[in-house]
Formats: sequence, structure tokens, C-alpha cells
Amino acid sequence: MIPVSVSTGTKAPLRKERVMRSELVRTFDLPNDPIPFEPSKNVAPYREFTYYGPKGEYITASVEGSDLVMRGDPAVYADVVVVDYMTGKTVAQADGYGEIITDCSKLKVDGPYFISFLIEFSDHEVLDEAPVLSMNSDGEIFFVVSKAYDVNKRRMEKLFYYGDPYDAFLSEQKDIEFNQYDVKKLAEEITKGCTTDYDKVMAIYSYIVDNMYYDMDQLDYDNDIGYQDDVLTLTRRKIAICEGFSNVFVGLCRANGIPATEVYGSAYDYESLWLWIDVENDQNSNHAWAVVYLDGHWQIVDPTWDNYSTYDGGEYLKEESHRDWFLLPLESASYSHLFMNSDFSHTIISEGQCGSDARYKIDENGVCTIYGTGELKMPTGVNDFFEIRFDKNSNITAIAEEGLLNCDQLSNIILPDSVKKIGDRAFCSCEDLEYIYLPDSLQSIGEEAFYLCDKLAYCHVPDGVKISNYAFDNCPRLILDIESKKKISFDGYLVRPVKVIARDEL
Repeated sequence: MIPVSVSTGTKAPLRKERVMRSELVRTFDLPNDPIPFEPSKNVAPYREFTYYGPKGEYITASVEGSDLVMRGDPAVYADVVVVDYMTGKTVAQADGYGEIITDCSKLKVDGPYFISFLIEFSDHEVLDEAPVLSMNSDGEIFFVVSKAYDVNKRRMEKLFYYGDPYDAFLSEQKDIEFNQYDVKKLAEEITKGCTTDYDKVMAIYSYIVDNMYYDMDQLDYDNDIGYQDDVLTLTRRKIAICEGFSNVFVGLCRANGIPATEVYGSAYDYESLWLWIDVENDQNSNHAWAVVYLDGHWQIVDPTWDNYSTYDGGEYLKEESHRDWFLLPLESASYSHLFMNSDFSHTIISEGQCGSDARYKIDENGVCTIYGTGELKMPTGVNDFFEIRFDKNSNITAIAEEGLLNCDQLSNIILPDSVKKIGDRAFCSCEDLEYIYLPDSLQSIGEEAFYLCDKLAYCHVPDGVKISNYAFDNCPRLILDIESKKKISFDGYLVRPVKVIARDEL
């Protein structure tokens, strides 16, 4: 069981239970054992983490012996409640300003306990009920680490690889084109009177969660219609899903000279995290949020989860917004978010195997050159390139199942004449792919091969190619040029190509 808003402090949380939208949360069937993890086997590598406010205020949570201690700016109020995971009963509580010490000496050894932090900064409050606490046999408490934390930490550190973030994260990208007059004007209006980057980021975040609406119709009803996620469209429409919320946040930050980037990954409910078998290699993204660079640190924000207003059945339903996911620590965010990759405009130089008899090499310009023979399958997470080239001596015969999955910076590709097969989900979620050349040697295209290639504009499929189910589903901009409509069925497609040219009808 997961207690919600259980604080009994002098200032009880004002939050209602969070609405978990079906698009955003992955769940797994729980075993009969009500504790899906062992605290003693998941001791956190950290003993403290910090919450930041929009004016530079901070407060740090730390474990010291049997005490859970909060220390920070004297004006920051905190209410700390420790709750038994099994019973939902409060076992320890303290609140106050500056330094708050919660005596946790009554915790059971290796017992799991939730912590509820209610933190009041100068102009907003944060309710965080994700962190987990336990006690060892020596009577010392420790944080229980999220199963996703190590993966998230490595992928966040990837952002620092590039040195100066002001060079790397202030450029325009597809869907984050912020130099149009209307976007620049809105960015200036939102941040008028703000004197620090913290103030500006809070103003941008508040604008999004207060004024935009989560598009339930897009999820439930309008799946036959292509969806626009660019900043200009969404700031005018004020209706979006997670990627749109994140694009608007990033665009308005960059328009104000503040580095930011969108993050793709997976969101899950708390207990499901512990049943996740392969967190390291999972690439099935279902959510997007953002990170912003403030005062020398990358900070996490998720405007979607702080926005409760919806556009549903053609009606605008206004609800109170929150700030629980504004500048949330990585240690806490990892209990519900798995970072997979960031949508940023640079590359990591690397090389290695991409098949049993094939190798890749990515250069400083983001060009990925393929060598060798046989199937091409890029390693999980190696997607920091913009272009693929095939060495003149290569003999690649197939793009393997999920061979180029989630290579979302790849904009175009020309497959060599040696390629005969494109496997299932081979180019799935290559979101920036605009054009692909398919050679006459091609014989088959697998299921969902180009699923969610939402920028794909034109594809000529040679004669004689077998096209499997849903090969071009969710490609809303696609003009598909095929031998005959008898070669493909669009039954069950969520989003069909915008146009199909059948050459036998010309």
C-alpha cells in the first residue's frame, strides 16, 4: 500500500491524491509478498539530498545516526512525517524552520518506511512522498535507493560531457523553435520583472501549469489526427500532452537565455519499479519531462505532473496546479522516472559492435559510420548521432529488430543496395527522421518498423516488398509511395499516413 498525504504535522499538506494519467505510468502485476524489495539490499550510496526553491533557497535532507535531519535557509519551513509502509501509520514526525530533527529510533530493522516532506519556500510549497527510509542492525537509518537511480545518475552526468551548457542548450531544434516573434514576445511577458534565472524559470513553469491543459482527447479520441508538438502551436493552443508541455518549457527557457532540454523516459508507479527486471536496457519510453541548468546544476522539472487541468470531450476543465515536481532532486525523481535519453543537439564520440559482424564509429560531427557485414543493430542507448553512413566496403544485409530503435536525432538515411530486410520496430520512435531511401534490393519491412516516426515526410517502397502490420503507424506527416494498396492494410492504425500514392492506380 502507498499512503497519500498522511502528514499529521502542524501544517498538513494541501494536496489531493495525484491523478496518474494512463499515458504516463507503467505498472506491473505485484506478487503476493506486499514488500517488493529488501531495504538492506538497496542501501543508497548517498546520505543526503537537497531541495531548491525558485529564489535560491534550499533545504537538505540527511540521515545522521537514528535521526532524519533537515537543514537549510531559516525561512524555509518543513514538515517531516515517517510512515510505516505496511500499515500506513505515522511512526515519527517533526516540523519547523532552519533545522528539523526527526527521531527515527523506533523504526524496525530492515523495515520499509515512506517519508513525506512538505516544504514551504517563499512563494510555493513542495510535497514529496516518494523517498524511502529504513534502519540497519546498528540502529542507524539509511535511505533506500531507487532501482533506477544509478542509471539516471549516469545519464544525467552525460549532460556535463559537453562543457559549457550555454553553447549546447540554447539552439533551436525541431519542435523547439523559439525565435518566432510570438514566442519571444510571450517569453518576455512571462518573465517581466524577474531578476534572476530562478525567478524566470519559476515564472515559465507557473505559466505552463497554470494556463495549459492536458489533452485527454488526443489520447482517447483524436488518434486519427496528426499531432503538433512545436512551441509556437502549443503556446497558441494551450493544449498538450507530456512532450508538448516539455517543449514549451524548454523553448521559453531558451528564449530567456537559460539552458534547458527535454528528457524522454518512462514513468511508473512506485511498487512497479521494484519489479522492473531490466531497468538498464529498457528503451520503451512513455513520458517526457525536462531539465534546466541553474546555478551550476541541472535541475529536474515535470510540468505535466504538476498540471491538473484537462481538455476532455472538447471541454476545458480547470483545476488547481501544483509545484511538487519543480526542481525535484534526482534521488527522489528516480522513484518514478527512468531517464532514457535527452533531446539535445550534440554527440558523444564512440565506437563498438553493432551486430555480430558489424561495427560503428561516431565522430565529433555526429556522423555514425557502419562497417562490416550482416545485420545492423545499434547497442541500447547509443543514439547520439544525426547521420548514418555505410562504408563502401560494408555489406549490411538487414536492419535488425529494433536495430535503430529510438535514434531520435537521426534526420535521414540512405540504405545501401545490399539491404534486403528491415526488422520489426527497426526505426521505431526515430522522431526526427524525415526521409529514408529504400533500395530495390529490399524484400520485407517488419511490424511497426517506422512506428512513431512522426516527422517522416516521404517514403518510396520499391515493388515487391512485403509490408507487415502497422509498419507505418503513427507517421502523421507521411506521404507513402507504394506499388499497390493491396500490399498494405491500414486496419487498426492509430494514425494513418497523410497520403498514400499507389503506383498501379496512376
